[in-house]
Amino acid sequence: MKSSLNQDTLKKTTTDNVIRIAKKTGYDAIEFAQDKVEAIVAEGGLDGLVRLLKDQGVGVASVQGPEPFNLLSEYDLEMMIKRAKILAEVARKTGTDTLVPVAAMVGRDSIPQEKILRSSVESLRRLAEACGQDIRLAVEFLGFANCSINTLDQATKLVEEVNLPNVGLTIDTFHMHISDSPASGLGRLGGRKIFLVHVNDSESGDLGKLSDSDRVFPGEGVIKLKEFREALVSASYEGYISLELLRPEYWESDAEEVARKGREGLRAIFDV
Repeated sequence: MKSSLNQDTLKKTTTDNVIRIAKKTGYDAIEFAQDKVEAIVAEGGLDGLVRLLKDQGVGVASVQGPEPFNLLSEYDLEMMIKRAKILAEVARKTGTDTLVPVAAMVGRDSIPQEKILRSSVESLRRLAEACGQDIRLAVEFLGFANCSINTLDQATKLVEEVNLPNVGLTIDTFHMHISDSPASGLGRLGGRKIFLVHVNDSESGDLGKLSDSDRVFPGEGVIKLKEFREALVSASYEGYISLELLRPEYWESDAEEVARKGREGLRAIFDV
């Protein structure tokens, strides 16, 4: 396994500085946020970004997005695919093969589960065809009650229904926690279908009321991260372990210190 720094962990830091901080604090790679890379492309700065990555010797674990990928009108689906093609080209040029489509937030009680599954399968198949076989789609489920796909079991069923080699999952420890999805469920997937792992810890509290702002550094919360690591090892996962802390308090802190402290946590728990 290898270490990565998700760009949104340092949300208020420029992309160039995130890359430099990742290098300085010992990460193998970074993950690009969708809004940041789209802005760079629009400004014509992609070639400069590629040069900086090469100069710093920092890899790219993924390009986040598209979000959302499912439960879209035909028009919105076409627009999502158009954006995804741009993200896929960014991925290729920056040296990664992984995009992270995120499930839509929706009033779940108003949409039958079978309709959600059918829509999600169709969207992913069309997305996979549009992006190309060399691009992996690492679907991320969110454990919030109003997310259309919000448990590991639902996400696993989706990947099995799509049944394409380049469609798998992003597993986030916070969303595993708040959805009460057991780490033992990773065995059903196996390492070849886990394309990416986001790591964080969580404050204690009612699982239904926790939010992204309750994420804390690995080892400082209540998530059983060592058990999670053991489940990854058992599933033969060999990809990136990426620090994703979406806590506004950390965004206001010294970015390099946040990255360094998170790196220490990854090293201590995941030995990366």
